[in-house]
Amino acid sequence: MRDQLQRLLDREGFHVLTASSGKQGLLLAATVPPTVILLDLVMPEMDGWEVLGALKADAKLASVPVIILSMMEEKDQGFHSGPPTISPNRSTANTCA
Repeated sequence: MRDQLQRLLDREGFHVLTASSGKQGLLLAATVPPTVILLDLVMPEMDGWEVLGALKADAKLASVPVIILSMMEEKDQGFHSGPPTISPNRSTANTCA
């Protein structure tokens, strides 16, 4: 899924950096400040909930929008764990990378 999404966003003109694990993603976000983070919940080393908690606990990353893209049934946990709003507005999606 990560590779397909990267190719799609690259074709649309977005600059995309990817990480293969939660720990790697946190290191990358700390090194290259992101405009938005697309987060899978199922990852090695740290799951997405742990990554989301670490992002929200970091003053430099806490305000970065996080979009959860995952194949899970636990959507209610996502609403209570961090992302304050969900906007289907295409115009805001264009500013997210």
